[in-house]
Amino acid sequence: MAHMNIDLKKLWVEVEVLLLKARGLFLNPESGEDGFSQERFLEYIDHNELGMALDELEGIPLYNETTKEFWELLLKAANHMKLKDKALEFEKAISSYA
Repeated sequence: MAHMNIDLKKLWVEVEVLLLKARGLFLNPESGEDGFSQERFLEYIDHNELGMALDELEGIPLYNETTKEFWELLLKAANHMKLKDKALEFEKAISSYA
């Protein structure tokens, strides 16, 4: 059982790093009521609510131009969390850069 907890904690750290890297691609992202909130994002990270943090990052493209790298980081995070529907959305976004 302890081995599983170590693996889970390692996974959480990996996902957190991916989400923070995606956020870090934007120096000072624009936001709106329906878009990204830095405060909410950091609160979700602090409380290990990584799915909610991922959702919050999805608000960045509403007011900011994104890059393929942004979507690739979100895709990796979604795959780590086994969020198949999100992964499909992010794959579509990535394909728009081809």
